[in-house]
Amino acid sequence: MRSRHLPPSDEAPSTAIENPRITTGTTAMPGGRKHPTPRPGVRVPPRAFNRRTSLTVKRLSLTVKTSGSAAGTVGVDSPARSRKDPTMTLATAPAPATTATGAPLPLVALPQGELLTVNEHDVPLVHDALGPGVHFKPLRLDIENGEWLVLATFEPGATVPLHYHTGTAEVYTLSGRWHYLEYPDQLQTAGSYLYEPGSSVHTFVTPTTNTEDTVFLVRVQGANINFTDDGQFDSILDAALIAHVTQLKAEEQNLGPINYIGGGAAGHTTKEA
Repeated sequence: MRSRHLPPSDEAPSTAIENPRITTGTTAMPGGRKHPTPRPGVRVPPRAFNRRTSLTVKRLSLTVKTSGSAAGTVGVDSPARSRKDPTMTLATAPAPATTATGAPLPLVALPQGELLTVNEHDVPLVHDALGPGVHFKPLRLDIENGEWLVLATFEPGATVPLHYHTGTAEVYTLSGRWHYLEYPDQLQTAGSYLYEPGSSVHTFVTPTTNTEDTVFLVRVQGANINFTDDGQFDSILDAALIAHVTQLKAEEQNLGPINYIGGGAAGHTTKEA
């Protein structure tokens, strides 16, 4: 995959949620080394929500096939196909459980009509989803519980801004290499597993000297609170934003339906006529 050069530091940052960015630069480190330094990331500054600025966010509607609330697969349609709302396949209602032979078990379970599974080979790669050279495949996005799991691909030199984790995160690296700017000697390579406690703060970096893309599976609880280089609030990256960006980019790139596992669809158990 061809690496994309990122914009110079004097380029005006984007402020629209429809065009989130993760960019790179370089900064001098002790010993004369240079490491990429993040520029402002997914740009949703506070002023984007005041009366002087209009921010339009497309509504993501879910059509529930059965009653109740449960996780399910969500399909995001593009305009290349018929314009249908995403659909969610839900589990069945709780019921007394039995063994495979029909013997009763002393418990009530939530039987599934089908397994909640996706194959990443069937999920299209959403290119430049969070800026040039930052791509991902959504595998599970639970907006209500604030959990998200994506298969990410970073081209050499791409970074994530300095960010604070509101919850835990886990990263398993499949190829390439990356590290945190704050921990340059703890390089993450193929086969590395990393656990990030909640309330941790760091800056994700892929070296510009990488000769291949960096691919990793990341599971995050909560959100990344992103900050600028001078310590000011920049933006929030969470399951809601990723779901929104997935829909926008699927339409722009004519990717067709993107099938991933969604979260609960909260709602009233009864509804008056």
